[in-house]
Amino acid sequence: MLSDESLQELARYLCDRREEITTRWVEAVRTDPAIASSTKLPHEQLIDHLPLVFDDLADTLARRVAPKEETARHAQAHGAHRWWQGFQFTELLREMGILRRIISVEYLSAFAVERGDWPAAARSHAETVVHTFFDRIFSESAREFVEKTEQDRIHFRALFESTAGAYLVIKPADYEIVAVSESYCAATATTREQLLGQKLFDVFPDKPGDPAADGVRNLRASLEKVKREGCADAIPVQRYPIQLSAAEGGQWEERYWSPVNAPVFGPGGELAFIVHRVEDVTPFVRAERAQEGGDGIPFLQGSPTHLEAEIVRRTHELLRMNQQLRHSKERFKLAVAIAQMGTFEIDLRSDAVTVNEEGRAVYGWPADAPLTFSQVQSHFHPDDREPVLEAVGRALDPATQSDEFEVEQRIIRADGAVRWIRVRGRAFFEGNNGGRHPVTCVGTYLDITERKEHESALRESEERFRQLADTIPQLAWMAKPDGWIFWYNQRWHEFTGTTPEQMEGWGWQSVHDPAELPRIVENWKAALAGEELWQDTFPLRRHDGEFRVHLSRAMPFRDSQGRVVLWFGTNTDITELVRAEEAAQAA
Repeated sequence: MLSDESLQELARYLCDRREEITTRWVEAVRTDPAIASSTKLPHEQLIDHLPLVFDDLADTLARRVAPKEETARHAQAHGAHRWWQGFQFTELLREMGILRRIISVEYLSAFAVERGDWPAAARSHAETVVHTFFDRIFSESAREFVEKTEQDRIHFRALFESTAGAYLVIKPADYEIVAVSESYCAATATTREQLLGQKLFDVFPDKPGDPAADGVRNLRASLEKVKREGCADAIPVQRYPIQLSAAEGGQWEERYWSPVNAPVFGPGGELAFIVHRVEDVTPFVRAERAQEGGDGIPFLQGSPTHLEAEIVRRTHELLRMNQQLRHSKERFKLAVAIAQMGTFEIDLRSDAVTVNEEGRAVYGWPADAPLTFSQVQSHFHPDDREPVLEAVGRALDPATQSDEFEVEQRIIRADGAVRWIRVRGRAFFEGNNGGRHPVTCVGTYLDITERKEHESALRESEERFRQLADTIPQLAWMAKPDGWIFWYNQRWHEFTGTTPEQMEGWGWQSVHDPAELPRIVENWKAALAGEELWQDTFPLRRHDGEFRVHLSRAMPFRDSQGRVVLWFGTNTDITELVRAEEAAQAA
């Protein structure tokens, strides 16, 4: 067996240069554009748990008592700390990768030159110890970071589910329900367990045997319009009976709804989800029926006679509510000010635009300067002006069904700075039939520059992470909870001479020694079933046909409920180490 003397000497060598290594690492991290969050931290917060990492590495090299549990706690604390500091996941991996490179490449090479007589087998052994140590640091830091992120997602979900509105979130591809508010469950006499994971029209079909049923058809048409046009769509009051629960008798109950469907876009501009919001207007429809002796549908479809009667009937009610509305308006103004949200109103007859104080601040306009819509358009970014005006034009077109629009666009402020804003607006019309025309457009806008910059940085960080993963000496991969491997770094494909398509899933078996494969598969499946750390040593076939011995490890990553969400594994070539040990034993 190899002597540990060189490892102890290496530990002393690194400890003597702790400050030098720290300074080298800080400089590399500060100047790395893929770790933008580092520039926001003072020196003390940036180095964070680095001294403890040094201590753990030195203890590992010197074979002093250094429990793996203690190293894991230090790594987990570092991952949690970076999460609180606002780091991206790829930034965490990047900064640890830089430290690994500085020590394993730069300082191990310098130690070898300084020592002069360091045998190749001893150096290979030291590299294996260092890389194994950093594998553990990577895994524990990343796992803690992922768990913190999962907790944050759970908190946001709890907030959504408890909101007062009746909301449903569905996937656009197949209308699978992925989130639902308590108010929606209450309105539809369902439970979250009955809805989540189900297809929308499977749980809310038309009433069987009802020849007048058109709820599914109209709702599907609205959802398809949202997918096609990428904008919100409101449906006129819709008759859509629902089936009560077995505890309530199980019969079908007549219901009327006022639905709105709105798109939710992902970081790349793709349609990620559709938010389906409804209001139960059944009591109002029943009141109309009782008063008019009919089915109430003509009024809902906008009959002028019924509208006029409704205005008279509700005059006294509106007067009574006026005081409450004034208070609500003040609360709305306060909410807008807190959110730093701009509000606007465009008089389409005069082209005059009214903007609140917060909205003027977004554009950099003086507080008292008069504005026109033509002036506002001059601040639109040239690349965004045409699509924005097209979206507004559709909302202002009397022939279209939707009078709302929502866009994300760039603007050029009065001081020349470019900012991103999200705009939501609605057009109001006068006249009927052929004489219907838009008269005003009102809405809100919010500065989303920081979010856009974060999204751009995330995309760049993810790309740099892949580049980083492709440069590390280990073969690396990630698998689903059932063991299906969905990603390998480039090093794996270069070593094995395979393609991603050949290796996906369980394709990795083709590069294993057939004699060893049954044992490897059995151990891997046992680790998957037990959800425990997996470690094994076996040969892998290189692209030239030679089998090289690898030390392989995989760590399960869990969510806040303790469920495994993915496995991260590495394969380290230890062929030379094994040969050296065999030679030493044979001597």
